[in-house]
This record gives sequence, structure tokens and C-alpha cells, in this order.
Amino acid sequence: MQNQPGYILDVEQLIKDARYARMKFVRENFRFFVCGSGLLGVICAFAITVLSVGSVNRYQETNRQLVSAKLMRQPQYDCDRVACAP
Repeated sequence: MQNQPGYILDVEQLIKDARYARMKFVRENFRFFVCGSGLLGVICAFAITVLSVGSVNRYQETNRQLVSAKLMRQPQYDCDRVACAP
């Protein structure tokens, strides 16, 4: 195709046309982009909230297990030293 007479490849004009087409598309669909961006922001905020609550719950559960283990190591919970109920 490049060998055909009258064929001139103008890269700069091609880039300008592509930019113009992209800007025209954005201008015509601006409301779609704004709504999509807002929706994406809400989804991200929700995901961050869910993940942070889950990690807090895991931390609290781990902390409870550590406290319970520490409590069970106390001498008053040693069945060899204190009579335990069956």
C-alpha cells in the first residue's frame, strides 16, 4: 500500500486525528465517565471497608485466643495443683 502513487503516510496528522476522535468521544460520553468514576469510587470504598472490618475481626479473635491461652497457663487453672471439676 505504501508503494501506491499518492499514498502519503502522515504520522503526525494520524496522531492528531486520533486525539481529536478520543476527545470527541469523551465529550459526548462525559456523563458516562463521571458516573462510572463515581461508581468505581463507591465500590472501592466499600471494598476497603469490608476488608478492614475483616482484618479487625481477625485481630480481635487472635487477641482473644492469646489472652485465653495466657489465662489457662495461670497456676489456678492447673489441674495438677488445684482440684478441677470433672
